[in-house]
Amino acid sequence: MYKITMQTLKNESKSIDFINNSLGVFENSAAFKDANTFLDEGGGRTNPNIGEFGFGRDYSNATLAHPIQTTFPLVTFLLNTPMAAAMRSFIGSDLFSLQRSDNNLTGWSVPHPPKVHTLAPPDTSGKCCWRPIDIDFCEGKSDIALVCIEDHLDITERIIDSHRRAGGNDMYGFWQRRGETVADARRRWTRINMAWYTSRNLVLGDSYTETETLKPMHGLMEVLERESVLNLDGLNLLAQMEIVHLRLSLLRALSGAVVWVHPLGLEAIRTLILPDNNGNRPDGWTVTTLGDISFRGIPFRTDDIIPVDLYNNTTEAYVLNGASIFGWLATDLMPPTDSIYHIEDWSGATSSPENCGAGSEYWYNMGVVDSTNDEHVMLISGIPLSGNATGIALDGIESLINPTTLVPRTGLPRSTAEYQ
Repeated sequence: MYKITMQTLKNESKSIDFINNSLGVFENSAAFKDANTFLDEGGGRTNPNIGEFGFGRDYSNATLAHPIQTTFPLVTFLLNTPMAAAMRSFIGSDLFSLQRSDNNLTGWSVPHPPKVHTLAPPDTSGKCCWRPIDIDFCEGKSDIALVCIEDHLDITERIIDSHRRAGGNDMYGFWQRRGETVADARRRWTRINMAWYTSRNLVLGDSYTETETLKPMHGLMEVLERESVLNLDGLNLLAQMEIVHLRLSLLRALSGAVVWVHPLGLEAIRTLILPDNNGNRPDGWTVTTLGDISFRGIPFRTDDIIPVDLYNNTTEAYVLNGASIFGWLATDLMPPTDSIYHIEDWSGATSSPENCGAGSEYWYNMGVVDSTNDEHVMLISGIPLSGNATGIALDGIESLINPTTLVPRTGLPRSTAEYQ
């Protein structure tokens, strides 16, 4: 069974090589060769080319293999919590600004609003009166990461793409629209990719990890890995949710609390809280007619970016509170045109039309995910998957569990050790 975990995310090149190799297996298969019988093994033509020569391929009926990854529920939550709104207001005010920092990312950080507390009462033993208690505060900061995407073209291609347009027989969809120029399509596709990469980093990123899809960034994963964040064993999830509720009650942080899980994690919870013979669910659990689940008023939400370990058949849950967790970006997930920077490269350019230099468009953004109160954050790890969500039920669709590309391909061959 294919293992999709955080460790796999840090070694994605294996998966990418596997997909490329699988494509090669198909192209060398008998089915592929049967579809091209007018060529012999040596590349020579064995049949007349009538009906082949001069006929254009119609791609207009092409469809997406699976829905494109353009919705990011957990990221949307992080960027729109009450604390995220407060941080945007603070950063944009005259009294609050970004600060220079010695971090290893950009050298800039976002200061947190001060957290005020009172000190121990002064000792007035032997005196007839108390004295007022002193006030103090502590403040933190979040290191900002710079992220970008590059679209590289030589000068000739850039000029031609500004004139080429998609026709009626061309493949179109999210990447191309009828009548628009190829340059327009490339730019929109780059922005869609930028949003996807950035969203993954906001959730799975930390300041020291880099993979094919992750750059060093202070993301939610770095918050969850802190020693100050309570880590609970998900083997007995129902009992652990009682701890979550009690802790948040004592912290007066029930309002705004949400538990984020993978859809397979929610399915596992659903099987644990089935009604008994009398129609009663375990104490505190509620399921609405729409299928929404909550525990003593704490709702559960899903996002398939949350890791699932298909080798050990486990997943995890993130307990977050919008009063303290926040995400911040310098601009939108899909950056506007004023976030484009052009860099021309004329090194090695000659008078030859084939070598007239090249240029790149870079789209930039800056961001961070952090918490101003780690006591409001909890990680529940090692949650067993439902028996219905293992084995043959997931056979051939492992790439959809934790997608590592915009439109995952399913049904890949099992002939390699990667799937055994």
